[in-house]
Amino acid sequence: MNLRRFIPVVMVAVLLAGILVDPYTSARDGSDAIRRIPLWQLSFALLDIGFLFAFVALIIRDKSRGAFVLAIAETVYYLAGNALLYLRDGPDRFAHGLGGESNLGQHVTVVALRIALIVYLGFISRSRIQMSATFHQRDAAVAHAIDSILPALGYAIDSTASAPGRWVSRVRTTWPEGTEDEKWHGTESPGVRVYVRATPRGDSTAFVVDARAACILESAEADSSSESISSMLEMIAAMQVTSSLSSTFKAK
Repeated sequence: MNLRRFIPVVMVAVLLAGILVDPYTSARDGSDAIRRIPLWQLSFALLDIGFLFAFVALIIRDKSRGAFVLAIAETVYYLAGNALLYLRDGPDRFAHGLGGESNLGQHVTVVALRIALIVYLGFISRSRIQMSATFHQRDAAVAHAIDSILPALGYAIDSTASAPGRWVSRVRTTWPEGTEDEKWHGTESPGVRVYVRATPRGDSTAFVVDARAACILESAEADSSSESISSMLEMIAAMQVTSSLSSTFKAK
């Protein structure tokens, strides 16, 4: 698992721990008295945990845009649920134990972590480079060409992540052909992965290629800049795949 995926997974692990240690997850309130938790309150906690596991699944599958949207939805859901509990219990929502010890700091921390997660995902989602084209060939011909072009450009196809009409490459750690000695990059490469889709459109085929750097070189914010090494690498990778496919059909 690369750093781009590892960071949000660790953040979610902390959020899950926060839910599990919250007294309201297993009891009606934070007092030491044993009071059965209402079904709706238990369901709220379980659904929140489900949100976070779904988020991890999206991150592992490298679907940062979907994870970004889900992170926003989970944060809104968490805040709404806690607002409802606060309306019911007042300040006692943020107290636990016999002495009514405050755990407000814990709630502030997990809310701040959720916001940080959304911001982080916004940066890495925005950094994706995408190019598209329409070819006047059937999807079977385009698929056959893609099967040949990606390995020829140095992108081994990840068969476990790919599906009919969708190709996901393994990470290429070398610089694109022809750019090895160019001055826009140094010796350390973040690696790049390409995602290709081919969708039938009548007698034609819509083609889309996304390229994404596999690792963060400086920071998520710096790497998302259009002048960063990662952005340049993504742009060149996407252009080379598109250009190669276009040239294949022009030659025929």
